[in-house]
Amino acid sequence: KRATKNAKKEDEIIFGGRFECNKNLLLGSGTFGEIYLGIDTIAKEYVAVKLEKPTTKEPQLRNEKVILDVMFEVDGFPKIHDFGAHLESTYLAMELLGPSTGDLFEYCGYKYTLQTVLLLAIQMIERIQELHSKNYIHRDIKPENYTVGIGSKSTTLYLIDFGLAKKYKDTKTMEHITYRETKEMTGTPRFASINNHLGIEQSRRDDLEGIAYVLIYFMKRRLPWQNIEGKTVKEKYKKILEKKMAIPVETLCKDLPVEFEMMLSYARNLRFDERPDYTFLKGIFTDLLFDNYFEEFVFDWTITGEAKNKKIKEDKNLLSVGNNARNNPDMNNSSKIAKDKIEESDDSEDSESEDNRNLMNLGEDFIEKNEIKKQSTEGTN
Repeated sequence: KRATKNAKKEDEIIFGGRFECNKNLLLGSGTFGEIYLGIDTIAKEYVAVKLEKPTTKEPQLRNEKVILDVMFEVDGFPKIHDFGAHLESTYLAMELLGPSTGDLFEYCGYKYTLQTVLLLAIQMIERIQELHSKNYIHRDIKPENYTVGIGSKSTTLYLIDFGLAKKYKDTKTMEHITYRETKEMTGTPRFASINNHLGIEQSRRDDLEGIAYVLIYFMKRRLPWQNIEGKTVKEKYKKILEKKMAIPVETLCKDLPVEFEMMLSYARNLRFDERPDYTFLKGIFTDLLFDNYFEEFVFDWTITGEAKNKKIKEDKNLLSVGNNARNNPDMNNSSKIAKDKIEESDDSEDSESEDNRNLMNLGEDFIEKNEIKKQSTEGTN
């Protein structure tokens, strides 16, 4: 609020005669254009305005608008206020959101406790299930594309940035897209699926594999293929792929509860056109959550001091128990469990995704006090 009051009149930009922005109040920028913090002068509320440059080689804003229109009545997807032209550019005014899970990870010193990761996992899977139920895949799963809401929406995790999203199934015929092997890798290499690296057309399984990598990253603070360099981009991506393929799932998930290994194995073993069992995936994390945490669910960015130290100590004890469980032959073969689960699955329609909603307690005080300031400097929407 202080930033908008101190903004100079000559720096103002007005989109659609309604959304007042200041060119110095950037939430983010990139090759696509900029995202501004703005005010809806009619509704008297803050908004985010995404501006796409006319020089953008592959315009994506219209595609994002189409998908957000489809997801308009679904919780966890930003609401559109307006879409139109500004001079030679295109703009999209939408609901203002809070920081991304990547920003919050940095805020927490690049260390989430298990409880926080489980709470995030449940909603991350739920959001992608909802997108898939509308016949779209995201194709760029990463921490920066999951954000928290603000104000009354602070208990909701949002999925954002649909510039690379596409339909995987025809809405009328319900025919699945064709399997292909000559595609360019799409998305963020760190969290991309192995099949994506190999040039195979993406489908629902690839979004889930991406979520699995994000969750493992949150638990271990880094992935083995981070910071790999190459003389060219192609060589770098090749080295990342080789590293992903060389590391066994059980090695990648060492010292983690077996549920993380189960999810990654499950996603990698799905067939190209197979409908994932989202209930199974949410269930394994929900069971782990409720089996080990009985007090009110809280997130790492809402607590400090002794409370956080207590959670870290609980985590160490729990992970120690989890490692002992891995030595149990009945619990140790996550790959077999995943394959068995796939064999049990069918092509039934997506079920209603409301069983695990509102598990998150994001701390409204933190959001309200810090959000506008944080977004102005870090570009979180």
